[in-house]
Amino acid sequence: MNPRSAALPGILAGAALSLCLAAAAAAAEGAPAAAPAPKGLPGYAGSPSCRECHPELWRQWSMTPHARMLRDARKDPEAIVADKFSPEIPFRKKDIFYTIGSHWIQKYLTVIDGEFFVLPKYWSISKGDWEPYSIFNWRSKPYSLNCYGCHTVGFDPVSKTLVEDSIGCESCHGPGKKHVESQDPADIVNPEKLPKRLADNICEACHTDGNDMVDGSFPFAAGFQPGRPIEEYYSEFFLPKPGSKKWYKGNATYEDRHRMFMFYQAEFYSKMRACGV
Repeated sequence: MNPRSAALPGILAGAALSLCLAAAAAAAEGAPAAAPAPKGLPGYAGSPSCRECHPELWRQWSMTPHARMLRDARKDPEAIVADKFSPEIPFRKKDIFYTIGSHWIQKYLTVIDGEFFVLPKYWSISKGDWEPYSIFNWRSKPYSLNCYGCHTVGFDPVSKTLVEDSIGCESCHGPGKKHVESQDPADIVNPEKLPKRLADNICEACHTDGNDMVDGSFPFAAGFQPGRPIEEYYSEFFLPKPGSKKWYKGNATYEDRHRMFMFYQAEFYSKMRACGV
């Protein structure tokens, strides 16, 4: 794969990208799923298995932005919120395979050569219009390498397989298969009963930066298990982001990571975005 590091300006870029996507779509007749065949880490049951015993909690979860983070646009065309497509937009509505996000902004996935990529234009749900910028290095950021760790359940960084395409119940509660079989509350993680530091780590696994401890190729805590210390999965921070005003130093201590988490929360609510991919 030869990632595209730059794009032609204006309508020419849109035309070139549209041709590229059209060819890719034709080659990918019968689009692949947004992830490999379900395998993933052992011990996971999947969110649907929680519904029978916890119907009200499951209903509440299903209405959250987490549950609606990834939606199949081929099965549910109404999932695409964007309604303004023109030659200035460097892709067509039919190029979209999946939507990402349903609350602040919405991003779009397409497939090229069997890999998913986030398309280079974002839709602002609050403004009802496209964001006024494009991401020109989008072909260098395959979705599987940059996003599976936080947008899926039970991602196995070695086999590159996963259990569920969702930010599901077990994203925060950990593997639930044993609990489903035993019905014993002791067989699943309850974040409310964890020490504060470990409970914070569940959110910080996706809402802070770092590199994985497997081989350093993932920008997320690959293989993270709720209830375990995050330092077992993250090697180090990225450098503090421009504009962070020294909220955090990037020294990999728990206190500093929590400051990074609080900074990200401020960024999330003030700029209405939770991810830089």
